[in-house]
Amino acid sequence: METTDQTLIIFDGVCNICEYSVKFIVENDRKAKFKFVSAQSDKGKELQRLHGVDTFKDGSVILLKNDHVYVKSGATVEIVKDLN
Repeated sequence: METTDQTLIIFDGVCNICEYSVKFIVENDRKAKFKFVSAQSDKGKELQRLHGVDTFKDGSVILLKNDHVYVKSGATVEIVKDLN
C-alpha cells in the first residue's frame, strides 16, 4: 500500500463548490503543505481504491495525511488546522 507521507487532498474535479474550496486552500496555504489530485484522474482513482474511500459516498473532499484518511468534516477540520 502506498504511504501518504505528504498531505494530499482528493477532490471532486467536476464540483464547482469543490473547485472553489481548492482555490481557497491554495490561496491560504502559504507554506504549500497541500498537494491536490482530482478524484476523476487515474491517480485519484488509484488512491481512493488503495485507501478504501470514494468521493461520492465519503464526501467530495478526502484528505490523506500522515497515513490517515479524513473524510467529511474530519477532512475540513484537519485542513483548516494546517492553514495560516
